[in-house]
Parts: sequence; C-alpha cells; structure tokens
Amino acid sequence: TPGMASNYQNYNQPGTYRDKPQVIMAGFSPMLMDNTEDQDVKVMAIVRPAYSADNTEIPIQSVTLNRFQTDINVAMSNQIVEMSKMLVLQNGDYLYQGILPKTELDLSEEKKDFATMWNDTYTVIVRDSNNQNHRFPEVTVGNYPAR
Repeated sequence: TPGMASNYQNYNQPGTYRDKPQVIMAGFSPMLMDNTEDQDVKVMAIVRPAYSADNTEIPIQSVTLNRFQTDINVAMSNQIVEMSKMLVLQNGDYLYQGILPKTELDLSEEKKDFATMWNDTYTVIVRDSNNQNHRFPEVTVGNYPAR
C-alpha cells in the first residue's frame, strides 16, 4: 500500500546526521520490467541531508543516477538522470525520483535483474552545496561524528 511504510516507527524517528549527505537506499520501480511494453523505469532514492557543526542543514545541490565507475570523479561526470525531490519523509529524510528511459538500460540476458545492476552498472550520487558527495552503493569509514 503506498505510504504504508512511512507509518512504521523507524520512518518516524530521525536518524543520525553527519557532516556529509548520504544516500540511505536506492532502487528501481518496477523491479520487474516488461521488455515489450514498459518504456522507462523510475529510479528512487532516500537521501539524508548533511548538517554543519552549528546544526544547520547543508542544502542538497543535486541527486543523480550515473553509470558506475570505480573512480568517483569519473562517475560524477557520467550522469544519466537528474533526480527531483518528491517528498520529505516523517523522519526528515528526502525521497528523490528520476525517470530512466528504456534506451539507457542494459537489457542483455545477464542484466535483466535490477537488483544486480547496482554494483557494476549504476550509482546514485548526492552532492551538497559545499560540494561534498556520497554515492550509493558505497560505505565510507572514517571520522564522521554525529551531528
């Protein structure tokens, strides 16, 4: 049911904010694509904004779907879809959405399962107004204290 998940407790509780924006999760809709009928798929991402040391939110500059590259600078220049903010979730995170045309999809035999496309085909990159960035899928370990 649309909106049902936002009623669960974990969507109502604010998470831990850092000094860099984060893509919390991302995915495609629909997950099963009709190769003869569907002309595009939605790309959706939940993004957590960054906060400065004085607890003010650092504005998000852009959220984009990109072709995956191991070098983040190359991936950032390899943009396919600009994503738009659709909704502010009850926990303060943002829902972004973009449309990926069928012509941009790799629909070869081994690429029909969208769940396996993240690690070698696509990445979502969020940038804030300080030009800090984070991409999904990626886990960065370092000194990132809670804000």
